[in-house]
Amino acid sequence: KPFAPYVNQFAVLKLNSGAADVSGKLRLKQKQDFSLAFDGKFNVKKLALVEEADNAPFLSWDSLASDGLKVSLMPNKLHVTTLSIVKPSGKFIINEDKSTNINRILRNSTQGAITPATKTVNEAAIAPVVSGNSLIQVKAPQPSKSVVPQVKPAVASEPAVEMFPVSIDSIRVDNAKLEFADLSLTPQFGTNIHSLGGVINGLSTAAGKVSQVEMDGKVDAYGSARVRGALQPFNATDFTDIKLAFTNLDMSKLTPYSGKFAGRHIDSGKLSVNLEYKIKQQQLVGDNKFIINKLKLGKRVESSDAADLPLDLAIAILEDGDGVIDLDLPISGSLDDPQFSYSSIFWKAFRNVLTKIVTAPFRALGKIFGGGGENFDGIAFDAGESAIAPPELEKLVKVSQALAKRQGLSLGVVPSYNSQLDTQAIKEVIYRQQVAEEMGLKLKVGQRPGPVDLTNEDVQDAIDTLHDALTKKGLFKRMVAKFEKPEDGHFEKVQTSLIASIEVTEADLEALAEARGKAILAVLLDNGVSENRLAMVEVVAAEAKGESVKTELTLDVKQSAIETNTPNTESDNEPSTEASNQT
Repeated sequence: KPFAPYVNQFAVLKLNSGAADVSGKLRLKQKQDFSLAFDGKFNVKKLALVEEADNAPFLSWDSLASDGLKVSLMPNKLHVTTLSIVKPSGKFIINEDKSTNINRILRNSTQGAITPATKTVNEAAIAPVVSGNSLIQVKAPQPSKSVVPQVKPAVASEPAVEMFPVSIDSIRVDNAKLEFADLSLTPQFGTNIHSLGGVINGLSTAAGKVSQVEMDGKVDAYGSARVRGALQPFNATDFTDIKLAFTNLDMSKLTPYSGKFAGRHIDSGKLSVNLEYKIKQQQLVGDNKFIINKLKLGKRVESSDAADLPLDLAIAILEDGDGVIDLDLPISGSLDDPQFSYSSIFWKAFRNVLTKIVTAPFRALGKIFGGGGENFDGIAFDAGESAIAPPELEKLVKVSQALAKRQGLSLGVVPSYNSQLDTQAIKEVIYRQQVAEEMGLKLKVGQRPGPVDLTNEDVQDAIDTLHDALTKKGLFKRMVAKFEKPEDGHFEKVQTSLIASIEVTEADLEALAEARGKAILAVLLDNGVSENRLAMVEVVAAEAKGESVKTELTLDVKQSAIETNTPNTESDNEPSTEASNQT
């Protein structure tokens, strides 16, 4: 373990095991311009790095090898034909204080570092190098001081060091494993990506050089992961075009995140995700597609970060007849923004989508089935009427079709009236009926009396008679009036007086509203919506929209779906032993 002190100088790690084999040809030129070139192969076997504090495994592999390694100094260059890494294994852990295990093991200027034994100039001046299978001792230039200076961190004022040119034609990964845990959540989250293998081609530090990536692996017991795409590995913020696909993930393991950001446990469900990220000149555009199967939410979790949204309703709207939710979640942002945070952008987009769904459910439902859905949230009635007009009937048919495909939804009808419009309309209908009756006209049930023609002498006699009865005009005055010519506007004034005298009660208005609600329910029932999914609530007074009165429709979760969720609530400050064991 001669390299262990060098590892420990930069990280709080111990080199538990490892063996390195190097063979090849070394060419060294010391006269005039110094140059060095090595052409050979290497293999680092059974490497195991553990954390110094508790001997927890940090990084290991069975083999890291290449048969084509070329290194040169003056000019500086490192080239590898094919780099093979077998069974690499590592961990990435977010601690309770949001720090990571990477942060924890890296030494900084305030930490004491275990450095290799200090060497004198004479000891350091003889540097061993390998040529073939033999050791050659090379005399190195001696510094003026007697002790080799230690490397100090670069300060901000120093110019950036030019990156050593590196190129690797192909990296082949076989049976890799990565354990991920987020201990900052309650309950804690953990997952295991394993059996990961694939190829990365064209890795290079050269400006503008793009690498191609193809990787496949497994997630936990039955999930899969796939990575495809291209990026500039040493300048990914200038160009990245990556597609990631995760299939058949167990959603119950995501409860720590759903509890924190959505305020609910996930009892069961399967998740498949297709993520596509494009970065060009610091600008990120992401297209996230989620397919969720048979999602079942559990008890509520108290979390200050959770959005207060009716998630059951959102799920009932999004979930099709087969229990599948198909959700698109595009995101974008500028990576050079100091406030940029991928997680905050993602969850903000997620909340925005859910908010739009639950605040305008009919619009969301309409978009799912190819329509705007803007006016599906209510049925407009003419003032004083309970009959459904053909355009409104079409809306109800479409709503019925949507409900047939969303069995988790129930629909509520809010019967309504507008005091001003409906009262006036009812008075006019009663007035027309009174005039018709006074004229001796017999109307069939449901037959409309039609408008009143004030130029018709029979109508004029009828409304005068009605008005005389209203005002209790004496016989003498009535006889005199028959021989007098009516003044201009007389019949209009009489008509206005008769209409104003008609009394419409609150009960009349409520009866009209209920008739409207029953008419809506009848259409929905005729179009296949089951009675247990429909409800009519109490009558309300509504605002008028133009000359019509809107009876609102509401969407809710079917009662049987609500009853499957337990009402218990647990705090996000109380640890869950079961979930903690996942890590």
